[in-house]
Amino acid sequence: KKKKKNRFSISMGIYTVALAGHAALPSVYADMQDKDSIDVVVIVSFVIMWLIYCITATAGYLYHGRHAHVLVTEDIMLTSPGWCFQMVTFLVVAKSYCSVSPIVAILNEIPEAGLGVVSEWTRRCSRTVCLLVLSLVAYACQDHLGFVEAVTGSAFTMASSFILPPLFLVLLSYKKTNRQEPAGILGTPLGKGIKQTMAWVAKFNVYDRAYYWFLVFSGIIVGIVFTYGDIRELFNDHEAAVGGSTTGTS
Repeated sequence: KKKKKNRFSISMGIYTVALAGHAALPSVYADMQDKDSIDVVVIVSFVIMWLIYCITATAGYLYHGRHAHVLVTEDIMLTSPGWCFQMVTFLVVAKSYCSVSPIVAILNEIPEAGLGVVSEWTRRCSRTVCLLVLSLVAYACQDHLGFVEAVTGSAFTMASSFILPPLFLVLLSYKKTNRQEPAGILGTPLGKGIKQTMAWVAKFNVYDRAYYWFLVFSGIIVGIVFTYGDIRELFNDHEAAVGGSTTGTS
């Protein structure tokens, strides 16, 4: 039972990673030629990703059952019959490949803005170095990739998706301000969204604030519990591996 509980935290952490895609939306929006179509792009993209994840998880579980590993795509590629299974895995890999560029852009945009980097050549060099560093880190963590994804989902995605958004909303509701947004973004969908959000937050009452505080503290508790379960399972696996190697040597 204990093992199942820990594995549950691993699976939930990996599942939560899928909710981190919204972090790439500002970069995608900035690069779009027709920015008014952002709503359609987001809806279609997330529906397609949801279908791919559901098909992959269902196919992997139906074929492998209890013998499925944390990364079911690896099981599907190695032992599943037929091209259909492998095609679904290819779609997952393609989706991950398409996520590399937005992730690298997100990691570099703030440092580049802080350092005043405006040269296109310098930006390309910095982002290439970032990609190489991420590749080396990924290679070093490949034997524990499931745990890396689980901890990322349980800690960081939980914070960016479940904790910080309601926290910022409820804090804004306490702040009365008449600050005007810069004229450059007032007519854009982003400016309209900010204006609508501020008008909505200004109407929060005691019950609304209590609800969002509940979400914040619930997210913190769940994140701590899952992160602790992920780290504990990692140490348990390490101790089991060390014990197995010692027994084999004896």
